[in-house]
Amino acid sequence: MCKIPSEVIELAKSEAEKSNVKKAQLGSVVFTKRGKILASACNLSGGNTGKKRYMPTFRRMYWSLHSECRAIDKVHPLDKHLLNGACIYTYRKNGLLAAPCKDCWAVIMKSGITEIYYSMG
Repeated sequence: MCKIPSEVIELAKSEAEKSNVKKAQLGSVVFTKRGKILASACNLSGGNTGKKRYMPTFRRMYWSLHSECRAIDKVHPLDKHLLNGACIYTYRKNGLLAAPCKDCWAVIMKSGITEIYYSMG
């Protein structure tokens, strides 16, 4: 079990602020057990277009791009090996549960991340 560094928590909060999904502003940070931050991202909606966006990680269309998968996708190619045994923390701004959806959970497991943390309100 890795300790969540305060920098990770603050970065996740900062990412959540960038989200354009006002009902569910989420920010995720991928980091190693030693605390090295690999990537961060917020969730994004398709906007007012009424159209779904293609999410490469899931290989299908979604109304929003999930922060967990965006963060995993943003890990630099030369650092992808560091995902094995890494951690992910997700924060939800409005204080509600920030647990990953079943699709994000599957992507997280497939990436090699072994520890998943999220805010619980």
